[in-house]
Amino acid sequence: KLPEKLTYGTYQLVETEAPEGYVLDIEPVDFAVTEDGAVVTVEKNNSPQKGTISVNKTGEAFTTVSNDNGVYTPVFSETNLEGAEFEIYAAEDIYTPDGTLRIAKGDLADTIITGSDGTASSKELYLGTYQIIETKAPYGYVTETGELLATIEYAGQNVEITNAAASFSNNYQGVKISLEKYLEQSEKYGVGSNDEYLNIAFGLFAAEEITAADGSVIPKDGLIETAYLSENMTTGFNTKLPFGNYYVRETSTDEHYVVDETKYPVEFSYAGQETSVQEIAVNDGAAIENILKKGRINGLKTDADDGTVLEGAVIGIFSNSETEFTEKNAIDTVISDKDGKFSFEDVVFGQY
Repeated sequence: KLPEKLTYGTYQLVETEAPEGYVLDIEPVDFAVTEDGAVVTVEKNNSPQKGTISVNKTGEAFTTVSNDNGVYTPVFSETNLEGAEFEIYAAEDIYTPDGTLRIAKGDLADTIITGSDGTASSKELYLGTYQIIETKAPYGYVTETGELLATIEYAGQNVEITNAAASFSNNYQGVKISLEKYLEQSEKYGVGSNDEYLNIAFGLFAAEEITAADGSVIPKDGLIETAYLSENMTTGFNTKLPFGNYYVRETSTDEHYVVDETKYPVEFSYAGQETSVQEIAVNDGAAIENILKKGRINGLKTDADDGTVLEGAVIGIFSNSETEFTEKNAIDTVISDKDGKFSFEDVVFGQY
């Protein structure tokens, strides 16, 4: 109500300050005073301010390949992620300043999906606090657990649509590749229970060409990582890998053993957004065995003077470091036959 009466004439009502929580409407409203004492009612509507919630989604992606003297390392870099889905809920009962309940606490306000630039924006929402929950991660990634709150606050009467921003980051699904080793042992020759494991290594190789975002590749059969056995006869690979097909092969072993040249396949494919790290056991978890190199030593026992073959001679095989050549100190003994012949079977590789 105006404090003073207006004389006859035509006027404009112009809003100069909007109520708290509303947008200023600068559009003038024309009205006229035509009678003395007449009451003229002029209506001017204000819209409650609204806002949007913008989400930015990032994560590490397989962007390039590093080649260091024939060892190929996948390189991951932070990038925008497309295809992340979010649900936005009211975190409180949300009212407009006129006391109208617009959305109740816990009600779904909107669902959004990030585009190729990694961003998504909600529809226009009333001012208040909202809960943002990731419901679907982009392919290859793990969902971010927990919730994020975003508050759309009053930005002043001259702002029609305000904005609240939130950022999320997803982890690329990881993989843990492990294997177990078994060494054949020979108690007789003292091999297999010492430090032979220190000389055993395995390589992780690409079973197919694997291409990064920039076009660089890990070639088929390209070496990615070398791992050495620990004292408990296990090892694993720690390189961050893109999805693909790989294989593990023994690249070196102790001199007493035969190298296992088997290519053990490792298939790393997406296991769903709930799995943070896949655990893959090489050879289905069964120990990979190394067998000892073994041979036979044949000999002939003769008389030193006339060359006559001698039967019944006790022949011993000894460690190369042995200095007392007695039957007790021998690794093994055999007796020459009637033809003077003798042989040692299954002799482990070494110097004797």
